[in-house]
Amino acid sequence: MKKIIKNLYHLFLVISISEVSLITKPGNAFFPRVNEPNKKELGSTSIKIGKAAIQLIHFQEPKEAIKLLELAVTLNPNEEALWTSLGEAQIRSNKNEEALLSLNKSIELKPNKADIYFTKASIYLKLNDPNSAINIIKKGLALNNKNEKGYFQLGNAKLMLKQYESALSDFQISYKINSDFWQSIN
Repeated sequence: MKKIIKNLYHLFLVISISEVSLITKPGNAFFPRVNEPNKKELGSTSIKIGKAAIQLIHFQEPKEAIKLLELAVTLNPNEEALWTSLGEAQIRSNKNEEALLSLNKSIELKPNKADIYFTKASIYLKLNDPNSAINIIKKGLALNNKNEKGYFQLGNAKLMLKQYESALSDFQISYKINSDFWQSIN
């Protein structure tokens, strides 16, 4: 009986050793997966960030909006609307030189959008540079000659240059385009 127990003991020992060394069990190791977003995902995310930033602009938080929009244009540098929004936030933060650069990028991406030129002209008016404003306004009006804001800005630039009759003519054109445009009524 001792011999049988001894043989069984050896048999179990051999089986347990062979199971450990010969039979491999799958490991439960953790291998992290990195999800690299594609261009479409980055573009979509940048637009969502841009929309959040525009809300911040409306809530008078342009400095926070600038941070978000800088991230957005990094993710999606070919989106004109993001550059334009960045320029508008920079204008509200009195970062006029930076705003000019952002709006230049907008114009580079979408040169046929008149509103960008009028926004850029507003910076030149703010900087007391009516001649530069007039040049930019004329480019915008060449794209959209039915824009009351453009003619109103043109009139203001001419007022700065003391060209009163020409300014009055531009204000009248602005009023004819949109009689409800409150700036031209005043």
